[in-house]
Amino acid sequence: MEKRAALSHFQPHGVLISDAAGRPARRAFTEAVLQPGRPLHELAAPFARVIAEEAAGLPSAATLDWDTFNVTWWRVVRRVVLGSAARDDTTLTDQLERLRLDANWAYAHPKRKQLREEFRRRLTGHLDRAEPGSLAAVIAATDAVDAPDQVAHWLFAFDAAGMATYRTLALLASHPAEQDRARSEIDGTEPAQLSYLRACVLESVRLWPTTPMILRETTEETAWGPAGTTVLIFTPFFHRDPGLPYADRFEPDLWLDGRAAENPALVPFSAGPAICPGRDLVQFCASTMLAALLRDHGYEQASGPVLSPERPLPATLDNFHLKLKPVG
Repeated sequence: MEKRAALSHFQPHGVLISDAAGRPARRAFTEAVLQPGRPLHELAAPFARVIAEEAAGLPSAATLDWDTFNVTWWRVVRRVVLGSAARDDTTLTDQLERLRLDANWAYAHPKRKQLREEFRRRLTGHLDRAEPGSLAAVIAATDAVDAPDQVAHWLFAFDAAGMATYRTLALLASHPAEQDRARSEIDGTEPAQLSYLRACVLESVRLWPTTPMILRETTEETAWGPAGTTVLIFTPFFHRDPGLPYADRFEPDLWLDGRAAENPALVPFSAGPAICPGRDLVQFCASTMLAALLRDHGYEQASGPVLSPERPLPATLDNFHLKLKPVG
């Protein structure tokens, strides 16, 4: 109920809030476009070029802050999802942000129907262009089901992906050994799977989940109550379980050596039938952006909370005030 009330503000026909009749077709469409299970999307090459072009515009000598990074990240997202003609359409993403702010109030805030229709028309215009090399082109070649509402969710999810990417860069900036290892993985061949950088991104989301609360609704009576009972899973409780030897430290290797796979409580992209269908695309975009930033120089932390391999990492991380300094 809470999820439907929130997401219906900007994606009333989205797969996550669909009923049993509507969900299968919408989920199938989403998976056909986003291609979960493939480390490299069929459009990985043009996506990598977009990321390289946009990352090249970031300052290489000045301090990097969140606002500067975020502008570049959204240019990447709009180009990847909608095509290069949407690169500077900040109105579209500003409209989505306004609707999302209302969504935070769920059923306690009236819906801005006119704004949602304006956003939908603008989004549909980009999708109809079906620019080659973008997800919009894949959508045009797929049996689309309520495409604008599914794409609205993808844009919404890419916002969290930007936070995770920037936090990962901050972790690498404050962990020199891990940063050196990540940089050694970058060989200039694109697109690339970049397994270690992907593990770093997953570890960032373990430490600071961008979706800290997972909502599920029971379909039959359980020990917790009758069918229809809402269950809230607070992921930081499990991701930072004091019984885990790596609970409060940056340890990307656990995503490579099998330890994460053995622990079903670690769910950086949710789990089960509702697992994020964009998980592989997000990891590709995040790791490729990190590779572009780290290729020519490293980073050090310039401001923000202390992130150090010598002390437990903080339970929360404010990416909005993090500043990173290029070095080397």
